[in-house]
Amino acid sequence: MSNSPSCLNCAYECKIRDDLALLWNSRMVPAADDPDFHELTDTLISTLSDMVRDGDITTAEQIGEAMAALFDLCVSLEYAKMVADTGWVYCPPPSEQENPLLFYTYVRACPRCALSGRKVLLEQSHKPRSDTIGRIAAKTIGGLLNALVKRIGNQWQLYQVGRQILDVDMLIAANESIALCEVKASPLIAFPLIMRLPRRLQQRRQNDELQNISEHVSTTLPADDELFLYVPDSTVRCLSLGKRSDNGFPIRNFCQSHARDKDTLRGIIQFWQRLYHAYRHKWKQKGDDSLRWLTFGCGGRVDDSKNLPGLDRTDDIKKGVYQVLKLGEHFAKQCAKKAVRVVLSGNIHAARHHTDYLSGLEEVIWTYEQHLIDMEDPDWRKVRVADLVRLYDAVFTFTQPHFRDRTMSEELGPEALLDRLKGR
Repeated sequence: MSNSPSCLNCAYECKIRDDLALLWNSRMVPAADDPDFHELTDTLISTLSDMVRDGDITTAEQIGEAMAALFDLCVSLEYAKMVADTGWVYCPPPSEQENPLLFYTYVRACPRCALSGRKVLLEQSHKPRSDTIGRIAAKTIGGLLNALVKRIGNQWQLYQVGRQILDVDMLIAANESIALCEVKASPLIAFPLIMRLPRRLQQRRQNDELQNISEHVSTTLPADDELFLYVPDSTVRCLSLGKRSDNGFPIRNFCQSHARDKDTLRGIIQFWQRLYHAYRHKWKQKGDDSLRWLTFGCGGRVDDSKNLPGLDRTDDIKKGVYQVLKLGEHFAKQCAKKAVRVVLSGNIHAARHHTDYLSGLEEVIWTYEQHLIDMEDPDWRKVRVADLVRLYDAVFTFTQPHFRDRTMSEELGPEALLDRLKGR
């Protein structure tokens, strides 16, 4: 086990050594089997670092939101790999100055119409199944964090673990400790795909005359033509991904054409921040409805309101809290050196549900009843510090992480990341 954390070579009689060794030997560099994605995350973090040094990003809050925006961008490109010929939606141009478009969407609303203040419900969306979302999200979290820790050169190493291995999704390892991570992540938005059409779609009437189609209709791609990622920032950017038949579609094409462009990334990040802040305020501010119907979990028959992003999905909060309790019981409690950390990780913190679901748990510690020692005063019992276990050592999200472990905070907290990126 070369280059392994020292706890894997512990001198104590360790009950969990074999399980830790199994996890360590099952580790893999995130996206190591996907060179295009690996190059994408490295390039995005490099450009982000340039933006920090140039003063585009100056606060810990901004660096966290930028990382969350890049997460959604990467997930969108992964979704684009699964695009099909069928199930596209024709959006007739609302004016003579605009083009007819075909959209491939992941929520049941037309993106262009939503931005103009109209909710046009669609028959279907192309949102992946929950297991696919989970796999892509874990890959993306790992890829971005791995690129980031490599860039800043701190002591932590980040790895993915096969989901079948002891229910651990990710490892964050240092010389003296190892953190076992449960990942609960999903995007706020998946940017849709579009194809520009040279002319309006038409249909043949009963008298054999051709008539322009004036409604949204489901259709198929007319040809293997250029596809774009639709990012409705201040200028509504249509970012070319090339043709589906290209070897580099979509990720390598995007990386080569756009990932090094600070203006492009700045527009994506700023638009994502608008979505995020509107989402946090539950779409109550003026103009928010033009953004709401682009996002997951928005309700209104566009996407199930239970499908909120990141750790804000209440089912994921409940599952995640149980999982860190289980990992703490099996690993952290059994570690005599207290070298094992337990972490709940995601892209977005519980932005709406933190108060109701997590705030009361942030400082929880637990122990077994048999470790409690009676005292003369029946109102008191005592316990050894070594027999106390944190519910979790960190909720490690891009937006508003919460660290209980000082070393992790000093190395991986947003303030530390911002300072180190400034020096790179």
